[in-house]
This record gives sequence, structure tokens and C-alpha cells, in this order.
Amino acid sequence: MQLARILQEYETMESVFISFEACRKDFFRIPGLELDMTHCQHHAPCCLKWKQRDDNRRCWEEKQRILQRAGQERGAFFNRCRGGVRELIAPVRAGEELLGVFFLGGDERHGHIDDKRLCEIAGFLTEYVRLLWSISVREGRESAAAKRERFYQEHCRNFIERRYRENVALADLAAELRVNANYLSGVLRRANNFSFRHMLTERRLREACEWLKYKPGCSIAVIAFQCGFQDQNYFSTVFRRQYGISPRMYRRMLNTSASDDGKTPPSSGNGVPENGGVR
Repeated sequence: MQLARILQEYETMESVFISFEACRKDFFRIPGLELDMTHCQHHAPCCLKWKQRDDNRRCWEEKQRILQRAGQERGAFFNRCRGGVRELIAPVRAGEELLGVFFLGGDERHGHIDDKRLCEIAGFLTEYVRLLWSISVREGRESAAAKRERFYQEHCRNFIERRYRENVALADLAAELRVNANYLSGVLRRANNFSFRHMLTERRLREACEWLKYKPGCSIAVIAFQCGFQDQNYFSTVFRRQYGISPRMYRRMLNTSASDDGKTPPSSGNGVPENGGVR
């Protein structure tokens, strides 16, 4: 439900006039807290009459005085303005920050509203606004964090695709993104359940499979180097751990079995390296 609709209902049912003064410029950008001009100013008949007398100068000065006091008070308080209108002032806070102030008052021609009931209405309104504000702030933070993590994940994939042939590490990616390497490592693990090194190694192995398949004249050492591995023995170890056979055996299998042509090497069945994989 919209705050504006709630204020309208209270005014209709309780014969009370309610206005709200926002103390933050972005307050009315929060979904559900939008208000029209009526509820952003005092609009009781007696208030409108006083505003016409001096072009709103006296009422504006009175409101500034009340807002200053509301910034110091911890709870709601009653005030009688210079025009003689008695109203309840209800500050709305988020922690120590003053979000805005509700003004709740009656009009002599509409009868007097009980002070206890007035406090109940103010209590509901202030809690409602605090709740919507807190939800918006929390969702905004989560959204920003999610966007930031998606950015890091996408950048990681692009980084690996661009530089998997080079001798790179997580620290190089972190430096490029200007972010802490430990934080980046956690982001990637949460998103992929694998480390940067594992993702980099898998990309290199996929490339190695292509070389073994389509470059029969290249030695294992050359393929290892071209795919980013600095050592042939390490390449062979990682390849066997991932696919269960050596690079040489994989190449021989491709050459001797037509049925394997075009297929990827056998794996553990779930794409995850056996024996714990490469981390």
C-alpha cells in the first residue's frame, strides 16, 4: 500500500490532518513513500487561512523551528503553533539519521481527536516508513553487491579467455580490477564453486584437446607451452587428472578410433577433475 493512500484513509476516518516533511532529498524516490503536494504541507482549513495572511512566511518559520527541535528529540511531542493549532510532531529516524517528520493535528470545526489515538496513528506511520526505508536500503545494497559480483565474474571469464596462454595468476586479475585478491577469490568460489586457477586450467585443457586433435605434428611439449602450461610434465599430470588418460594416449585414441572422432576425452562424468581436481 502507498503511504499517500494510508494518510488519506486516516484523514477520512479519524478527522485528522497529516502532513510530512522529508529531511532527505531521495526520500520520495523510495517505492511506496511517494506523496502528493497536499500531504507535503499543512492543509487544515485554519492552516490555509494563516498562510494566506502573510504569504506563508509565519508558517514556514514555525515549521523550521519545529524541524530543528525534532532533530534533537528522540520521540514524538506536542506543539502549539503561533496560529494556535495544536499538533503532534512525530520524527522518523533510521538509526541516528532523521528521515522526516510527521505533523498530525485536528481542526476545531472537525472536532478534537484523542491524544492517545493520535499517538497510535503516529506510531504506526513512523514504523511503516522506517520499515519501507530499511527494506529499500537493504535491497539496494544487495543489488549493488550482486551487480558488482556479476561484473567480477564476467571480467574473470574475459580475462581467462584473453590471457590463458600467458603465465598469469589471480593476482594479475585482481590488479587489473583493482580489488583485493582474497575478496575476488571468494566471489569466484561463491559463483562457480571453483577457484580462479581451476577455471584457468580447464580453459587451457580445452585448448590442449583441440591441439591434440587438429595438430598431430606438434609435440606434447609444444602443445603444453602454446596452451599456457610452463612445464610438459605438469601438463601431462593435470591432463591425466582431468580426463583419466595421458595427452599421448588421448591423441593415439583419436587416431585409432573413428568412433571417438569429434568427441571430448573421457572424464569423471561430471566435468570435475578427479582426485580433488586442480585448485
